[in-house]
Amino acid sequence: MSAPVFLPPGSRLGIFSPSGANKLFLAPSLRILRSAGYAADPVPKAAKPCRGYLAGTDRERLESLARLWRKPAVDAYLARRGGYGCQRLLP
Repeated sequence: MSAPVFLPPGSRLGIFSPSGANKLFLAPSLRILRSAGYAADPVPKAAKPCRGYLAGTDRERLESLARLWRKPAVDAYLARRGGYGCQRLLP
């Protein structure tokens, strides 16, 4: 088991929505993270809820996470929300 790694200010956070996404909470969250010195970049789907309570179709959410995962400049990943939609992404 390893200890968590401290993320110094200036670290880039990749923000994604594996389940739902409420647009109302995104802007305040980004302000807080950025004021703490982090570069916070949400994936485009993180701010566009659709399909009722989910942040896109299962395929859209999984592709969005896969694109984010392949970005070499991301230091840490931050899920905006968990829930039922997460379990639908993995076999």
